[in-house]
Amino acid sequence: MRDGVQLHGTLFHPGDAEKPLPVVMMRNPYNGAAGGPPIWDGLCADLARRGYAVVNQDVRGTGRSEGEFAPFFQEGLDGYDAVEWAAGQSWSNGKIGLWGISYLGVCVMQAAVLRPPHLVAGAAHFTASDYHDHWVYDNGVFNDRFAREWANEFVRDRRLRREQGIGSMVDQVGPSAPPPRSAPSDFADKPVFYYEWLSHPSFDDYWASIDLESRYGEIDIPILMKGGWFDAFASGTLRNFIGVRAHGQGRARNRTRLIMAPACHQPWNSRTITFPNAPEAMPDMDASWWDEQLRGIPAADGAAPVRVYVMAPPRAGPADEGFWIEADTYPLTGGEPARYALVSEGRGDGELVRDGSSSGPPDRFVHDRADPVPTMGGALVTLDPEIPVGIVDQASLVNRPDLLSYTSVPFTNDVAVVGPVTLVFWASSSATLTQFNAKLTVVRDDGSVLNYLDRIVSSILRESSRLTPCQPQPAVVYRYEVELGHTALLLRPGMQLRLEIASSNSPRFALGASGDGTADQNIFHDSEHSSWLEVLEIEPAWLPDPPGTAIRAWSHLSPAGVAR
Repeated sequence: MRDGVQLHGTLFHPGDAEKPLPVVMMRNPYNGAAGGPPIWDGLCADLARRGYAVVNQDVRGTGRSEGEFAPFFQEGLDGYDAVEWAAGQSWSNGKIGLWGISYLGVCVMQAAVLRPPHLVAGAAHFTASDYHDHWVYDNGVFNDRFAREWANEFVRDRRLRREQGIGSMVDQVGPSAPPPRSAPSDFADKPVFYYEWLSHPSFDDYWASIDLESRYGEIDIPILMKGGWFDAFASGTLRNFIGVRAHGQGRARNRTRLIMAPACHQPWNSRTITFPNAPEAMPDMDASWWDEQLRGIPAADGAAPVRVYVMAPPRAGPADEGFWIEADTYPLTGGEPARYALVSEGRGDGELVRDGSSSGPPDRFVHDRADPVPTMGGALVTLDPEIPVGIVDQASLVNRPDLLSYTSVPFTNDVAVVGPVTLVFWASSSATLTQFNAKLTVVRDDGSVLNYLDRIVSSILRESSRLTPCQPQPAVVYRYEVELGHTALLLRPGMQLRLEIASSNSPRFALGASGDGTADQNIFHDSEHSSWLEVLEIEPAWLPDPPGTAIRAWSHLSPAGVAR
């Protein structure tokens, strides 16, 4: 690197290591000082057999590389230097691609904005666009479980590095600044970056210095982006695609592609719905993408810019009936916003009324830190097999007094919901600092309740995670606007949409309440406090029936509502 730090990597080559070949590099924090999971080397070896030089590099301060690990901040310059180093090697023809998933995708995107001269293309999968929101925090609420588990991974790696005398051995244990009062209580033996995160709960200069979303216009390479509807970074994948296609330069704008599958960030460990038409695993390092970008070989299937899996929950049973569609862009053109008003008699079991008006007295519940709503699936990252991820039947939570629900009438015809989902509601709390967790579910004929989106929001960042925090006052009614995320659903007659609101999702998120650990919560929906859920409905005339495994092209809707 330009500062003299040496980074370690493993080269995979199909034959004579002096023969110059196109290069694909993964920059990886997970190899470990004792050697990482064999999956990484296996992926590299498979791609090398296709005629590529492939490098699996330990990022700074991890595995066998020197230096101290400073997540996010180091990957721009280090990625630039790594690409240019690879371009000058005897086994390189000077055409370099960067491949990555999750944090490895961070390495791709952070290097891409600096535009190394020899970087030709990228592949960045299941990765974020905003490292403050949707990674460390969610709308100001600390992503507790993920942050602790992720930090602990590097605690173990650091110990092995110390034992083997690798890199700079400055002790990272202990906070670099006093943790905020709202931080979780477990602070033992965490890396410096963990305490820095706790010291920066809002989007400030710390996060702005590594902000990706403001720099899409600097990217000039095409990037293949894959994501999962139940991935913690699903919104990041979609924002990256939308941002690069809208603001990128040249080939970045015209050739960047998107694939969205019904996948989690890791293999499912508990679920009620399976997706036989959408394999969970990523089988390789995108050999056909590199053939096209680094060798100029056209994609055999025509490679539509967008490929999206539409989930079609069955009326009963565990086998999903979803299907793939192809499109020119995302979000799909021709969609119509559908607004569902929150209506209730104040009993906590209200309605979602399409094109209606909010009405009724406020719904009330008590949030108790000692008895939080448990995490039941969703788009989370965890290594704990006891915490389910993805789609999990929510019916066992329905009767909790601290969980409100608003349900639509059963649909009488097919309804396709594909795109962003937004929630606006009004709320007050007896606490000086609180939070609300919203969940979008589908109620099936058999009474099961399947979760598809969820999002939490802190009362201090109630309208945007990037606004200056605004401390609420107890008992004052405030407006909340929450982007729940994106989804792709085909809802059949008899099914219902449901919105659930609570103030906890534990252990996924840190708990919020003040005083004695309880808070009196109120959700308002009347003529003065219009509360609603908005989804993007797509004319279902283009859908195959039955869904099966079809792939349908999607360009736009004609005025008559027929897909071309």
